[in-house]
Amino acid sequence: MIMETTRCYFCNLNKPEPGYVVRKTLYKKLDSSYGLGLTGLKKTTKYYEKEIEIPRCASCYTEHRRSNKPALIIFLVTALVAGIITGFLAKRTFITIGVAVGAGIVAVVAYFFLVHRKRIKALGIKDSTEVETYLPVKTLLDDGWQDYKP
Repeated sequence: MIMETTRCYFCNLNKPEPGYVVRKTLYKKLDSSYGLGLTGLKKTTKYYEKEIEIPRCASCYTEHRRSNKPALIIFLVTALVAGIITGFLAKRTFITIGVAVGAGIVAVVAYFFLVHRKRIKALGIKDSTEVETYLPVKTLLDDGWQDYKP
């Protein structure tokens, strides 16, 4: 499905540029078959695979990248602080590592839901994760295609 677009999908204002497209791969089950493998009966599934290119301008690309940059720093700082505090209290390495990683993940998730999405919406552009609403992608998803191999 080739669709000529004249505007960026994310801001709906600027002209899209080829180097900044977002690629979304969709899958649809073709067939499954059973055969003999080294360890016994083996199921093989074949899929149709379709890659959709979603047009994006350089400005939206820059904003998407800028909004994602703080996530690693937030994770590292939170994990470090939580690890130091837990290390003094728990005195067990596996507990310290678990709490540090868990706290870092929670901080990054909170950042994306509380700060990142609000900032992107305030700029008037769609988030880079909102590609399921792009018409060619939505049409295929409605027809039974999936964004992962089941």
